[in-house]
Amino acid sequence: MFSLVEYLSNSSIHLIEMLGYWGVFLEMTIYGACIPLPSEIIMPFAGYVVWEEQMTLRGITLAGAIGNLVSSLIAYFVGWKGGRHLLEKYGNYVLISHSKLQLADKWFENYGHKAVLISRFLPGVRTFISLPLV
Repeated sequence: MFSLVEYLSNSSIHLIEMLGYWGVFLEMTIYGACIPLPSEIIMPFAGYVVWEEQMTLRGITLAGAIGNLVSSLIAYFVGWKGGRHLLEKYGNYVLISHSKLQLADKWFENYGHKAVLISRFLPGVRTFISLPLV
């Protein structure tokens, strides 16, 4: 039986093999849009493909950076247009209750900027930590 990491790794490898640079772009866009597909799986395999001389380092770097930028812009736009109102209205569908929002507000008042700085270095957390500050 495959673990989740093996499944994600195999899916990532397959997509990059099929789509090349577009696969790297698409996966990095998915990663940055708060969907759990870690860049720690995507970019090392893309680097392996560079080592095999099937792609260039400049190409995968550009595809990955642009994919991450596009997803960040999408996440920022969603936060800008919807923001707190969107979470208060639909938060229960993604397991965010009103009491959890109040707890997060209080926590960010105390530790916000420091927490964001430190959490940007933690895999899995770094994608989501900046969202409450939007």
